[in-house]
Amino acid sequence: MTRLWHDLWGRSVGAAFVVLVLVATLAAADAMAKTRITVFAWGNAQEMQNRRAQTEAFMKANPDVEVQLEVSPPGPDWERKLDTMLAAGTAADVIMMSADWHGNRGRRGIFTDLRPFVERDGLNLEAVLLPGIDNGYVWPNGFREGMPITGASLVVAFNKDMFDDAGLAYPTRGWTWDDFLAYARKLTRGEGLQKIYGAADHWGIATLAPHIFGGRIFNDDHSQILADDPKVAKGIQFFLDMMKVDRVMPDAAASQGMPSDQRFYAGRAGMIFMATWDIPTFQQRIGKRFAWDIVPMPADPATARPVTLIWTTGYAVNAKAKDKDAAWRYVKFMSTDPRASEIAAQIAIPSVKDVAYSTFVKQSQPGWVPIDLTAFVDSFAFGILNPMGGYYAKINDEYNRAWEAIYLGKVDPVSGMQEFAKKAREILATLQ
Repeated sequence: MTRLWHDLWGRSVGAAFVVLVLVATLAAADAMAKTRITVFAWGNAQEMQNRRAQTEAFMKANPDVEVQLEVSPPGPDWERKLDTMLAAGTAADVIMMSADWHGNRGRRGIFTDLRPFVERDGLNLEAVLLPGIDNGYVWPNGFREGMPITGASLVVAFNKDMFDDAGLAYPTRGWTWDDFLAYARKLTRGEGLQKIYGAADHWGIATLAPHIFGGRIFNDDHSQILADDPKVAKGIQFFLDMMKVDRVMPDAAASQGMPSDQRFYAGRAGMIFMATWDIPTFQQRIGKRFAWDIVPMPADPATARPVTLIWTTGYAVNAKAKDKDAAWRYVKFMSTDPRASEIAAQIAIPSVKDVAYSTFVKQSQPGWVPIDLTAFVDSFAFGILNPMGGYYAKINDEYNRAWEAIYLGKVDPVSGMQEFAKKAREILATLQ
């Protein structure tokens, strides 16, 4: 009996060993069969978690591809790290990029043209992507340097209680800058520290102002400076008049007494510009102090064309990627697959149109006031990128100096923009 038991035990152990060897061999073969790609992205703590979740979703949908994802905090250090890796030939296969803040890397041959991949796969991007979110990713000559994954836009938030008290109808889509000014005048009251303004000042004014009446800092492909167009000065003058003539918006002195967002939270301003990433903060800080909502930006009274600022984040494929097809599959999934956009909707406006108009606009948290977030999504149809960061940082610095001089009354908008345009053209000539 003992001998029989030993024989059975030996056979069982032997069989188990064979099974383990087979499993290990199959696992090794599976690992050998997988294509490995690397991805370098930026993000804060919440974005890091979100990008990892998207990557897990991609690998689940593409089990033959293994992704090594590195996410670092955004900012100059990220840019320097990327450029260092590019110079050393160790950069990732997929690189996060932005059409409004980039190092002009596509034009330096660092990114792969993705148009052939889009055409090969028969992608109908107009049917899939949110209108406007793809702005800036394709050059005038057709070169596609990347694909968008998320975006943010600028809208106007308004205090409904203040409008009610003033007997004013709420602003709606199609309103104009004349309406904005008229509302601000009727909402403004009081003097000194207790003054309530019709509109709060905002960091976005400096960037938005040149564009509200059809002006532009750059042409479409960023090869020309257009800042001396009278329409640019007209837009800047509009906001200066709100501050210094009508006094319905805080000027530099009044702004020092209370930050713009605090002024709105405290019910001491009837309107304020609001970016998509402000949603959680506005909800938390306002709570149930007063009723509020948002509306898309006003339009130029002369043309009925609205304009707003948009920001986007996307992915590009390294021109030296080891497996461009696998890298493209990752980028395509992040940009056009609803599964990736459902995850992205937790932190920003996703690139897939259907998800943006469903999951994103319906988002809510306990204690949040119901707000129609559709205005953020609709704004992409008439949004413009502000490409004065990254590669154009020196032009941006020059613009900030010009804006400050105009803001403080040291020079008028027309002269200030003419001088800025001259200096910006000199800088641009050194970059191209």
